[in-house]
Amino acid sequence: MTNATNIKTCGHCHKDKDRVDFYPNSKTRSGLRSVCKDCEKEKNKSYYSTNPDYWRMYNRDNLSPEDSFVRGLWAKYRISMERYIDLSKNGCNVCGSFERLSVDHDHGCCAGRKSCGKCVRGILCHKCNVAEGMMDSDLDRIILLANYLRNNSIGVETK
Repeated sequence: MTNATNIKTCGHCHKDKDRVDFYPNSKTRSGLRSVCKDCEKEKNKSYYSTNPDYWRMYNRDNLSPEDSFVRGLWAKYRISMERYIDLSKNGCNVCGSFERLSVDHDHGCCAGRKSCGKCVRGILCHKCNVAEGMMDSDLDRIILLANYLRNNSIGVETK
C-alpha cells in the first residue's frame, strides 16, 4: 500500500488504484485482496473460457437439472453420482421400490440434513425413509411395531 491511505497498488497490473477497486479480504493486514477487481475479473474470465465444464458446474444460474442433482448429492451427502447409482441400482434397500429414492444416512453420526459421507447407509424410497425417520432409527421400536402388526392382523390381505 502506498502512503496515501485510499490508494493501493495492484499485485498483478502494478497500478495504483483506489481502495474501492479491491475486493475485501479479512485475512490480510490491509483488509483487501492484493489484486484489483479488474484483474480478478480478467483472470476469472480467462479461466472460465478455458474450463467451460468448471463454469457450467459451478454457475448456479446455468445448472441443468442433472448437474444440480449431482451438486446436491455432494453438498448434502458427500457422495458422487457414481456412488449414488451404485447404491440405487436395486431400488429401495427395504422394499425394492424405485419411486422417489432418497439417500439415507445415520443421523447419530451427522445430525441434521447433511452427511459427512461415511455415514451414508443406503437408498430408501420416500415411504420407507419417512417411516424410518418417524421411528428415530430405533431398532427396538421398529421390531415392536413389526411384531404388533404381525400379531394384530384382522385377516385382511396385506403386502
